[in-house]
Amino acid sequence: MTSPNRNLNGCPTNPGPSNSEVFQSPSPLPNSGRIRLFSPEGDRSALATISLDTTAVDLAKAYEVDSIYLQIGNLHIRNLSPRARPLFILREFLASLGHSETAIRTRGTDLKFRHLIAFFLGRPVLQPNSVVRSEILIAACDVRKGKLVHRWSRHKCLLYNGCLRIQKETGEDDVLSLARCRVDVCETRRGRCLRLQNSSSIVLLRFDDPETLTMWSTRCRQSGHHRVCDLSDRKLTLLPEALLCTDFSDIQQLNLRRNSLSARSTSSTPSPAQVGWLDDLTRLVSLTTLDLSSNRLSTFPTSVTQLMNLRKLNFASNCIQTLPSNVKLLKRLTSLDLENNWISILPTHLTECDQLIWLNLKFNRIKQVPEEVLLKLPHLAEWCLAGNYIETIVIDQPTAIGRLDLRRTSLSGCFRLPSSCFDQLTFLDIRDNCSVSTVHLTNMPSLQVLHCERLQLTSLHLNGQNLTHLHAHHNMLDCLIIMPVPLHLVFIDISHNNFDSLPDWLCDLPQIDCLRVSNNRLSALPDRIFAAASMRYLYCKNNKIKSLPDPVENIGLVSCVVYGNQLTELPREFFRKCSRFALIFNGF
Repeated sequence: MTSPNRNLNGCPTNPGPSNSEVFQSPSPLPNSGRIRLFSPEGDRSALATISLDTTAVDLAKAYEVDSIYLQIGNLHIRNLSPRARPLFILREFLASLGHSETAIRTRGTDLKFRHLIAFFLGRPVLQPNSVVRSEILIAACDVRKGKLVHRWSRHKCLLYNGCLRIQKETGEDDVLSLARCRVDVCETRRGRCLRLQNSSSIVLLRFDDPETLTMWSTRCRQSGHHRVCDLSDRKLTLLPEALLCTDFSDIQQLNLRRNSLSARSTSSTPSPAQVGWLDDLTRLVSLTTLDLSSNRLSTFPTSVTQLMNLRKLNFASNCIQTLPSNVKLLKRLTSLDLENNWISILPTHLTECDQLIWLNLKFNRIKQVPEEVLLKLPHLAEWCLAGNYIETIVIDQPTAIGRLDLRRTSLSGCFRLPSSCFDQLTFLDIRDNCSVSTVHLTNMPSLQVLHCERLQLTSLHLNGQNLTHLHAHHNMLDCLIIMPVPLHLVFIDISHNNFDSLPDWLCDLPQIDCLRVSNNRLSALPDRIFAAASMRYLYCKNNKIKSLPDPVENIGLVSCVVYGNQLTELPREFFRKCSRFALIFNGF
């Protein structure tokens, strides 16, 4: 990379040496410093000495490029605004990582920082080995179209963008799309040939050497009919032109996760790129699945709403604040993932996407349950609202959902749910709401799985009619009220609480498989605890247990963890009666 020395804002710009050269120059002035600028391919770089006031547009003019691009964390790439100051950005970024001012000035341009922060002269290009290839193969070969009655003839052939072009000396060239061709290698009287066959024609190509045959057959297969295209983690800032050609218009599944794509800018500054924006996705009319997660999108691309065949759409981990009203056009949408965005309100237009089965709203900025939308989506099986700012649940209409996820929200005080509205609820997750002190769900007979760990629970009241799994560890419970007795309970974890004793009904559970009561204040286990024939795992470490109850014959325990107690001996014939043991920790 070379560029003539220029003067930017009174400070000289020195492109500096390549990676392999040693840079030697006086220490930069207090208000100036060096930054490393990479070529669009990322394989070359140069050092430039600029001032703190040098802007991105100054650098772009000096190096005769359209703009300067910034990449953070070897992942997302963005176009710096014209007024952005690269040296200031570099120093602020390294300072935020804890580097001293001296280290920033002397080491901020080291190549080892490439994975943390990098500036590019122009738009970074698509990485090699993409599944969408645009490079051209050219070869002179013998060609036969049709079957035996046709003659062989010598032509120059080109393979690019999923098309085979057979050049002719007179007349128009023959063009064959590989999108729906069957590609194989066959034997003929002239030797091994590449055969391309679709519903209306057959083309045979005989090359001069086997290496060319192998290369062309491989490329033809790669350029053939693709219904699934994975372009994730390619550092793309634009969609590849080859993806947008007509031969790829029947792609059904497109993965663009973890890139830096964007819609065409509406600013007054024109962009040199004509195609490759998210606006151009409208060409892929057959798309049914689209993944645009982790692209740092600040707005919902309205062009996506024109993809009428979409069924699955993933916009997770972006910076989207609102949904456009045209989202209602996605009538066939069954799955919409909006996790980890900045959404605070759902538009009522979303209710017209009435085929939605999965709507993921986790980790957004929603303050109230958007019942006016969720209740009008009849096929939703789960409300995914974890990680929002919801403080209370105020629902006055019945819903058919079976799962409710409210972990890491802003719930507090006493948690209840109206049974008339959630009479089909089987799964509830309210863990990690550190201000919840009481849970009363005795009116929820349908509940099967409850996650209420890491709260501040001092009182837990449940309906045990269908309860199968209870996760209530890391609370302040000293008693557990479940009525009726949970005869279907398979798993219970009440470790890290304040229990002095355990309820006797634990011994009468016919399906219990795992009991976790570690890190409590237990001085003894229930006398009949080993009578629970189905129990295989017992964890009661770090209590004050002085002795274990006598086990019955042939108990089903596989693992019994009891270290950190005050045991001095085990019951007589304990190991004989626990013949299925695979693991035991005693800690006398």
